[in-house]
Amino acid sequence: MWNCKSNTPHSIISKVFDNLHQWKSANAAPYHDNQTVSNREVKWQKPLSDWVKCNTEASLFSSPSRSGFAAVLRDSKGTFMVAFDARSTLSSDGRGYGHA
Repeated sequence: MWNCKSNTPHSIISKVFDNLHQWKSANAAPYHDNQTVSNREVKWQKPLSDWVKCNTEASLFSSPSRSGFAAVLRDSKGTFMVAFDARSTLSSDGRGYGHA
């Protein structure tokens, strides 16, 4: 599953913030307060047997340039294993300075 790679939580979070910054740069459309948010229901599904599922959530705020990330890991029975979150402030050069 991980292709024999061992990553630290810090390196994973760093990659996530790099991807978030790239996404934010690519989608830098002006924000309008009258935009609507979808309220569709999403139901969590268990992973396959002997697998672990990592659900993630991320938020980007343009003013101030802040972002947040969280993840929850559950096993194939749906049992909680671990969770973590991180927050970051993007500097003018686009680098994230995070707090886990």
